Amino acid sequence: MVTDKLVTLKTAKLAKEKRFTWTCYHVFSDGLTEDIYWKNSYAKRDANNYARPTQGRLAKWLRERKGIVVSVDIDDTLTYFITITFLKGGKYMGAEHYGEYKTYEQALEAGLQDALDCVGVIT
Repeated sequence: MVTDKLVTLKTAKLAKEKRFTWTCYHVFSDGLTEDIYWKNSYAKRDANNYARPTQGRLAKWLRERKGIVVSVDIDDTLTYFITITFLKGGKYMGAEHYGEYKTYEQALEAGLQDALDCVGVIT
């Protein structure tokens, strides 16, 4: 069974900075070393909390709200790499291919962070 991994604290902070406001069941709270589980998280309303979405949920938000598609591919050496595709008005605007990661999840996390860095700059 495949489970969708939760994002790291660094990614959660970037997402909040870029105005990710979708409801999540997990949050990071300043001063705690682990995330906490809330049935309905409204972390966006509290400056000390950071919504902790799954990687898939954040990727969907980037795709649907910002026109940035993050995908992970694998090459013949079993190394994962990232492709970030930029869309505007449903039209292809370009893509970046890079990275060498040992796992799919590491590559996706890095891609999400890089895509969040692009929000407001390219979109």
